[in-house]
Amino acid sequence: MQNCSGDIGLIGLAVMGQNLILNMNDHGYTVVAFNRTVSKVHHFLENEAKAESIQDLCAKLKRPRKIMLLVKAGQAVDDFIKQIIPFLEKGKFYFGKILIVVGDIIIDGGNSHFPDSVRRTKELEAQGFLFVGAGVSGGEEGARYGPSLMPGGSPAAWPHLQKLFQDISAKTSSGEPCCDWVGEGGSGHYVKMVHNGIEYGDMQIISEAYLILKDVVGLTADEMGDILDEWNKGELNSFLIEITRDILKFKDTDGVPLVEKIRDCAGQKGTGKWTAVSALDNGMPVTLIGEAVFARCLSAIKEERITASTILNGPKGLRFSGDKKSFIEDIRMAVFAAKIISYAQGFMLLREAAKSEGWHLNYGGIALMWRGGCIIRRLGIVFLGDITKAFQTNPNLTNLLLDPFFSRAVLRCTPSFRRVVSQSLLLGVPIPCLASALTFFDGYRTAKGGANILQAQRDYFGAHTYEVPLIDTHNDFPMKVFYKFGGKVIDQDLNNLPTWNTDINRLKKGKVGGQMWSAYVGCNKDFQKNSENVKDTLVQIDIIKRIVESNPEFFEFARSSDDIINIHQRGKLASLIGVEGGHSIDNSLEVLRLHYELGVRYMTLTHGCNTAWADSATDVELHGGLTSFGEIVVQEMNRLGMMVDLSHVSHKTMRHALKISKAPAFFSHSSAFSLCNSQRNVPDDVLKLISDTDGVVMVNFFSGYITCSNNSTLKDVADHVEYIANVAGVDKVGFGADFDGVDELPVGLEDVSKYPALLVELLDRGFTEKEVMGFIGNNFLRVLKKTELVSKHLSDSVDFEDRLVLSKHC
Repeated sequence: MQNCSGDIGLIGLAVMGQNLILNMNDHGYTVVAFNRTVSKVHHFLENEAKAESIQDLCAKLKRPRKIMLLVKAGQAVDDFIKQIIPFLEKGKFYFGKILIVVGDIIIDGGNSHFPDSVRRTKELEAQGFLFVGAGVSGGEEGARYGPSLMPGGSPAAWPHLQKLFQDISAKTSSGEPCCDWVGEGGSGHYVKMVHNGIEYGDMQIISEAYLILKDVVGLTADEMGDILDEWNKGELNSFLIEITRDILKFKDTDGVPLVEKIRDCAGQKGTGKWTAVSALDNGMPVTLIGEAVFARCLSAIKEERITASTILNGPKGLRFSGDKKSFIEDIRMAVFAAKIISYAQGFMLLREAAKSEGWHLNYGGIALMWRGGCIIRRLGIVFLGDITKAFQTNPNLTNLLLDPFFSRAVLRCTPSFRRVVSQSLLLGVPIPCLASALTFFDGYRTAKGGANILQAQRDYFGAHTYEVPLIDTHNDFPMKVFYKFGGKVIDQDLNNLPTWNTDINRLKKGKVGGQMWSAYVGCNKDFQKNSENVKDTLVQIDIIKRIVESNPEFFEFARSSDDIINIHQRGKLASLIGVEGGHSIDNSLEVLRLHYELGVRYMTLTHGCNTAWADSATDVELHGGLTSFGEIVVQEMNRLGMMVDLSHVSHKTMRHALKISKAPAFFSHSSAFSLCNSQRNVPDDVLKLISDTDGVVMVNFFSGYITCSNNSTLKDVADHVEYIANVAGVDKVGFGADFDGVDELPVGLEDVSKYPALLVELLDRGFTEKEVMGFIGNNFLRVLKKTELVSKHLSDSVDFEDRLVLSKHC
């Protein structure tokens, strides 16, 4: 093989890797392979298409290089990516924007969790490379002769992968490849995850049908095998029905059906659980897959079930006494209806995830990908082919159950479905998936259910317990409006911005009741240089005001702690302004005072650069804290009633300002230095000063300040809340997430809708409801109220005009 003649590189020579290489070779592609155990490469590839090292592999590939990882999901993928990157070529851009040379492509073909693929896509694109997370389904046989492939990630990669992927993929009976581009980010692995969740549901439905046929109808394994053979000739025609038929007919050496000797304790790898968790995160009622996961969990406690069977008696005489042939047909129709409902729920989840992640999914194409090469594939064109037709006919179809074909099919099966579920429940046979599918169907078709009483209970409970607005003190949404929309607000739909961290729909979902919007402009390390900081800050303040004014049914402008409470009681989101960086006043107390008149209620003393009067956490020390004029700025903020925000300042500046300020300490978006030693975070001695001054630290959600890395979770944020509560006091902490101002956010706290999950975690850690109400808003409101009281006291005793004269000499 000549150098640079490899079509694709493949790392990982386990069963899947070896079979994919054979598949690619069959289609005329040259694969260069590498494995950590080099001897395995030598044994498998007795030709020049073997690589002695990752550098050797990269050197043998055509440009743009395409390298596929088939290694264990998780850290191993990240480790290999780090090893590969030094030998790759980045993409080239014209004027920094238009891609003219495609960067090399890394493909993850393992069972990765989709958030990892979202992260990897962002990280690699930022470095000039392309990333594809490809779901690969079909097992060893699929890899060898044609898997179902579900690629997603960097769209620019697809033209360079399409022919290869579609050549090696499974084909439908009409020759269509079971592979197409899924969408952006982690969508490929997300679709594979949902595929696996549906697989869990399919398998559990068949398991329940087996139990009914065995325990209620009283059939033998051979008789059940014959019935499944008949089912497989009609609309239930599928791989899973086919193999279940074969399993039932397989005899052990003593002539006894082997299935009767297998312990009823099912394992799981986790992808079904991921699907159920994602359904909960997205608020989608994917009940059947959830029950399938729980059924496996229940099966795992075998010894407990054996004990319970001797104590907890059920109905006697588990036998059906009616027309068995008719009832067996009822079971078949119940299985078919449940499968339709399972797929309907799966596509509901895909649609909601696409909305929240900003993906553009081809739903008909996804069903087409599943028609061959994977476990849930259908052997004919029925079912998955009809799903493809449904979405081709109506791309905006909200639910498969509303498609004419599927609605007719389910309604035709419903009488049988009800007979099977009711009879099974009366006889005490556990059928969690069949029962939940029928219950979902009835709930979905009910125009008015019983949720009104639930909401009334919530309102009653909420009116007496949760009076406090959930307040976040730092959100860069206005800056994003400026950069993405050119500052235009009126013609924009702020209700649904799926690729952002913030929009009105998700603020409502997150129960946010108060938000301090950041007015941010970049700083200049040469602070003596003439700037337009004041003008640019006024532009940001104007954007904030127009955001509030253009959505009066949801936002209302607040200027005080009392305003926040009153606006929250009116059911609106109280909106305040914080200026992020002292450079925004251009060394002028007059400008500071005018900012206050415009509604600014906190100012961060610095941002990433020193000002002429205060040191930043992320700049070279210049003043050793505050200058004399810096002290005057703090004093004037006290007089005005503007909170002195110490996020972004150096540790020396924190300590200096705390000595000068008469108002409580305030950090609008910082975390604990002891848990992540970023200079942006608050050290323990300052946390103790915060306790002494009755201040508050609003915890930042940025991964870089939570774990000092690109990765974090909701639990990591809760660790910071807990740590600050332990050191400074439980009433000295709140939330200042930094949404739409940072890229790396914790898993579980990706946007403003996720605050309730953090509250649940804190309650689970043993914090009382009263303490959590403090985190939500009471702690911040106390500090704002005290700042207002300090202002009221100082306004009568300080001649601020003397300070205005001093400001001329800064």
